[in-house]
Order: sequence, then structure tokens, then C-alpha cells
Amino acid sequence: MLLNVSFGIGSTLVVANLYYCQPILIQLSASFHVTYDEVARIPTLVQAGFGIGLLFITPLGDMLRRRQLILLLVALSTTFTIGLAITNNLLVFEIISFLIGLTSVTPQILVPLAADLAPPARRGSAISIVVSGFLLGILIARVLSGIVANF
Repeated sequence: MLLNVSFGIGSTLVVANLYYCQPILIQLSASFHVTYDEVARIPTLVQAGFGIGLLFITPLGDMLRRRQLILLLVALSTTFTIGLAITNNLLVFEIISFLIGLTSVTPQILVPLAADLAPPARRGSAISIVVSGFLLGILIARVLSGIVANF
């Protein structure tokens, strides 16, 4: 059960990367000294990266060892997030945003891993905890970044 909860928390934290930028687009446009229309591409790039990651990275979870793939994706996602914090160039920010979306497919790899590790009688609850973390990440990211945008 503790492992499932940790998978759920991991899903929450990784999926949140996909949605942090949406409530702060006005602040991003001011920070980069560009128009709102220029920064409005960022959420699209994040979601496009996520879609491509679903198509090309998630299937690797069936071909490679899932634990190592998950660790690699989380490490890359963390590194890219640090890159977002230190860049002052909009083009670099957009590229890194796309890469964050690409590497934020970890929850889709965690779901089958949780199912494989759970005993047959607990598989449904193991999967539901990870998926709940996924949905919680969507909600928490928008709330947290909205709060940050107000201050």
C-alpha cells in the first residue's frame, strides 16, 4: 500500500509539470518582454511533447525495464524544470517546455508497474491510486501556479 501511495505522489508531481504554465502566462509574457500571443504557444508545446511522449516513450515501458526508465524520465524532467527556472530566452523556454512534456509520461509507465507489483486481489486499488495521483496533479498544478501568479 505504501508503494502504491508513493507511486500516486510521484504521478501527482510529474503530471503537475504539464499544467504549471497555464495560469502564469501573463507573468511569463511580462518576464520575457513579449506579447501574450507569443507565450500562448507554451501550453501547446508542453501538450504536444506529452502526446509525442505517449506515442514514442510510453511503449518503451513494455520493452525496457520500467524502473530504470522511470528514474531516467524523472531525472530528465527535473533537469529540464531547473532549466526553465534559469533561462531568460523565450525560444529556449519553449524548447525546454516541449521536452518537459515529452518526459512527463512517467505516470503512464507507473500504472502497469503498480499493477505488476500488486497481488492479483489488489491490482484494481493499486491502479486507482496511481490514476488518482495523475488527476490530482492536474488540479494541484493549476491551483499552485495560480497562487504563485497572484503574488
